[in-house]
Amino acid sequence: LASAFLSILIAYGSFYIAEHLLHVSGVMSVLSAAIITAHYHKKSLQLDSVVSLKNVWELLAYSFNLFLFLIMGIVITVDMFTERWLAMLIAIAAVLVARFCSVYISALVSRYILMSPIPGVYQPVLVWGGLRGAIAIALVLSLPEDIDFWWTMQSMTFGVVLFSLLIQAPTTNWLLQRLKII
Repeated sequence: LASAFLSILIAYGSFYIAEHLLHVSGVMSVLSAAIITAHYHKKSLQLDSVVSLKNVWELLAYSFNLFLFLIMGIVITVDMFTERWLAMLIAIAAVLVARFCSVYISALVSRYILMSPIPGVYQPVLVWGGLRGAIAIALVLSLPEDIDFWWTMQSMTFGVVLFSLLIQAPTTNWLLQRLKII
């Protein structure tokens, strides 16, 4: 229980300090704090503490994902799709192209520099299976409304997340079957 409380305190404390005192991204601060904390305390925790900590964070993650998508449902409007549809399509294409480039360049690096090839059959799955969601929503919802193109950035992010959830996620299993991976 103490380790769960301490980890929650570190997460919220780092978010507050980053956002209110340092004026940097609270989300990225929490991510950094989690990586550092896990690195230094992974070996010192007992197995039952690790299990309870994992359960607490799974419950919190589920709750906050639910909360973020609820906020997204409140914020998203039909006007985003009618007025910013082109920006959404450009964002979806840009994300897919960036994912394609990063996967195939990483595969080349893995093959020729690390001498540990990624099988070619997995590469399309890595491109298509790059699902996006909660972190992107949290970041775009944390932007101040007075910045230029705020609404367009929200529209693009929501469009990419919805594409990821409604198109990519349901068709990933079909892709796996088509490539004879499963």
